[in-house]
Amino acid sequence: MNQTEKSKLEEVFQNTDYIVQLPDRPIIIRIGEYNPALYELLKVYQSRTWAFITACNPFSRLLSDQENSIRQSRLEKRLAAENYHFLNGCGQDREKKWQGEPSFFITDINWSSAVSLGAEFEQHAIVWGDIENAPALVWCQNS
Repeated sequence: MNQTEKSKLEEVFQNTDYIVQLPDRPIIIRIGEYNPALYELLKVYQSRTWAFITACNPFSRLLSDQENSIRQSRLEKRLAAENYHFLNGCGQDREKKWQGEPSFFITDINWSSAVSLGAEFEQHAIVWGDIENAPALVWCQNS
């Protein structure tokens, strides 16, 4: 991917809401923005780190809903097998020009494990954070 493509993709990621689906309300995560509700959620799970990852649309290549569902199921099984605590989420562009991508909000995952998982599921980037900093876009490949 050239620098122009990467810049355009980064703009898309920056203009996406990363929504954690809680039973009583959603929590909207935005890259670079502190969100008190997110940090309260981390305290509930006694977690210092988290990641927001999807298995949908590998390398931004649109797949069918069925193909994406199969990929998400594989990611979910992988997270369960490694005993991660995770919640359902959805990545949705703020202008709602494209269908949201089912995702997972994973607690207590370190940076390197999160990046490896994103790379394994063929994602350009993931959103990662810790309790002390604003959410960050992290590239999974040397793009």
